Amino acid sequence: MSDELVDLLAHASADAVINLEVWPNGIGVDPPPKEFRRPANTIHVDPLDGNPPPPPVRPTKLLYVPAGTTKNIREAPSTSAAIRLEAPEKTAITVYIDKYTSANGFTWREIQSPYAGAFVAEEVLTATKPNPSTPPDAGGGNKMGIHWAQGSVDHNQVLAMLRRLYLVGTPVPVVLVLGTPGNVSVRSIKAVSPSTVCIYRVIDGGNYNGLPDRPLNQLTYDYGRSYTRRLFNLFIAPNPDILAADFISLWNEWPKPDAAHPAVNEFMRGVMDEAHALGIRVTLYNFNPGFPPYPTDPDEQHDFWIRPATWGNLRQAISQGHVLAMHAYDLFNAGNWTGGDDCLRHERIWKLLPADIRAGLQVYLTEFGDALLLNVGDDTFTARMKGAYLRLKNTPYVRGVCIWTLGISSEMWRESNWSNHLMAYERFMRNPPVVAFGVVTRLINLVKRKIAA
Repeated sequence: MSDELVDLLAHASADAVINLEVWPNGIGVDPPPKEFRRPANTIHVDPLDGNPPPPPVRPTKLLYVPAGTTKNIREAPSTSAAIRLEAPEKTAITVYIDKYTSANGFTWREIQSPYAGAFVAEEVLTATKPNPSTPPDAGGGNKMGIHWAQGSVDHNQVLAMLRRLYLVGTPVPVVLVLGTPGNVSVRSIKAVSPSTVCIYRVIDGGNYNGLPDRPLNQLTYDYGRSYTRRLFNLFIAPNPDILAADFISLWNEWPKPDAAHPAVNEFMRGVMDEAHALGIRVTLYNFNPGFPPYPTDPDEQHDFWIRPATWGNLRQAISQGHVLAMHAYDLFNAGNWTGGDDCLRHERIWKLLPADIRAGLQVYLTEFGDALLLNVGDDTFTARMKGAYLRLKNTPYVRGVCIWTLGISSEMWRESNWSNHLMAYERFMRNPPVVAFGVVTRLINLVKRKIAA
């Protein structure tokens, strides 16, 4: 048990509606030690200190607390039973469907972890996944989120940091979780920071980037549907942790230039339609950094951003609740995250899109920053975040960026792991930079009001 998490637990009950209880012995076979016992309004995040149990053999389904409400989770299937927790709006709750209890006019379902051993009335929940919450305005629109891979040795510390930032009103806007479900858990993230948008990137066994079994220039609409259905049945539906994500990334950085081939647009239509039918939302395209090219470039697929088919897909994404995802790195080694043709190339792309798309499309930069952050100092790391933060404030359609990366276990990406900068990241999120122009503007407006008075 980390000292940070113990400190978090010690303060949570006084400040938070939702408290955390962590049982050191995995999933709670033994009772928790006395110092970790908590009052009734307690979430048992299962687990934070060990690997999660295998998927249950009992059949389940996923339900949600409707937006704008809280719902009681009780110790027994009755309206008179003690309340263990008031689950906040949009909470994902996995219930067993092989048995139920009828009482007080309700159908009571037993709940799977992380609310193990408790019950909820099915009629007060909804099977329709709510739209993701909009995080509170963190320091005037902080977009600086986290890319977090399985194998993180610091997962307890990261969860404790997420909770602290949420409680002080500067929550992390977005976290992308990479890899087969393990110690980095969407449900644990949502438990400590409910407003954080979670994106889950699925890895299809050894197929790291989710490549289809045919050339990209031969993809079709029907194949897009079957590809999505296959991944859903194999990896997503059996795992409540993936289902709890706000958005799911099914593939990653397909090879250029065919990743923007016209056939891929047809494939994307099928992916979105099938995802919509299955009740999940996906990230669209997931392009390599610096790709596709601009219309003025001589490269292949340079017309991608002005194709009617591309615009049709972006309109479909808006209507079905999907989002556009791109990767953005300091490709030219400028030592900052403000390059107009790498980290912030979305600004130029945005100007190519029709007004109705610009009005409704949400964008996430799901890999962002530098490939090598381990050996830079805290001051350098903070300065790069500051530059991006100030520019991203001007692009409200970008809902968040995922700084690459926490928790990479592969030696290939060892120098990408910026866990040594966690304290600097938390300080930045708590106290983001003030925009000088905004201060001047406020002073001018104050003088104007005094003159008018």
